[in-house]
Amino acid sequence: MELVIYDLDCKSKHLDKIFFSSNCAINTDDSFLRAKYQREERGGLSETELLIQRLELLTQEDPGASIVVGKGANDAEIASLFIQTSAMKRCMTDYGRIVMMDHTYKINKNRMPVCVFMVMDGHGNGRVVGYAFVANEQLTTTRSVVRTFKEECGEAVVQRIDTVVIDKCPSEIGAVQLELPHVNIQLCEFHVIRVHNERTSKENPHVRTILEDLRRRDLNDEEWRVKVEELKKFASKTFFEYFDQNWLQCPQAWANRDKKRSINFGILTTNRVESHNQKMKQVNLTSEKFQLFSTYGMGCLTNFYRDGHQKDLKTKAEDKSKAAPRCNQAIARKSSSKLLLRHRIRKVCRIPPIL
Repeated sequence: MELVIYDLDCKSKHLDKIFFSSNCAINTDDSFLRAKYQREERGGLSETELLIQRLELLTQEDPGASIVVGKGANDAEIASLFIQTSAMKRCMTDYGRIVMMDHTYKINKNRMPVCVFMVMDGHGNGRVVGYAFVANEQLTTTRSVVRTFKEECGEAVVQRIDTVVIDKCPSEIGAVQLELPHVNIQLCEFHVIRVHNERTSKENPHVRTILEDLRRRDLNDEEWRVKVEELKKFASKTFFEYFDQNWLQCPQAWANRDKKRSINFGILTTNRVESHNQKMKQVNLTSEKFQLFSTYGMGCLTNFYRDGHQKDLKTKAEDKSKAAPRCNQAIARKSSSKLLLRHRIRKVCRIPPIL
């Protein structure tokens, strides 16, 4: 696919314009000097050119990697940028029966959502099998990303997928139903509980008890029918209509008695993906547009604590925290842990340090 990326640099403004803020005059020349120095640090390349250079370098270092640019409806804008390395493809082939999917935010300067695909290996660790920078979370965009993921994984691998675990995002549910009609969709238990609690905040307290029974207990068909009738009796008409339309039609997605009929290997939540997303946000990626080298290295996060160097670095960080005053040891320990993670990520990804 042809790689089409448009220049994101802003047009020049008047250099002599001055902004006044908090009684202090700030000349906009400083911002242009900063931009000039940043461009020099990038070797004279714009952010768009640097992005293309990194994509090309990724394909050279990993010929089996897939980089797919999805265009918008009018073919004039980029709707998504999908990245899958050869290592991610191998993980998908080996462990791809259960797939977790989630979106996260504020990963780069453009605050673009990032769609993360993850599987669980034989040790219970999450393994990333695909990234997609997306312009939005609309159904058309999410469906395009899922379609690209399906095409790059291959038909044989996709047909082995039994279950997809997601949160209660309508666009994700719709995209999976349209592109992967053979898989079972299971909703994150944490998100289900949160939605139920929000929806029943003004209902009879007995309604929450009934919902908990429907969600957790292994009821037979008769017990299930009795509980539904009981819910209809205590809940308001508005809530029961909502529950009947959005939940009773798909119990296999949220009720444990029906979720057991499909394979999930004990994966009841999207916590592994959420934890991975939180690790990404610990690294300061907001200074660049995409920072794809960091994205390329994020797949190594789950293996960091198996590295022998990790133990040595952790020991040094703890020694520094012990030297701090007792009242500041907790703060020092937290800061050293964050710096340690950044150091390991930048070492694996070969990212120059931020000065």
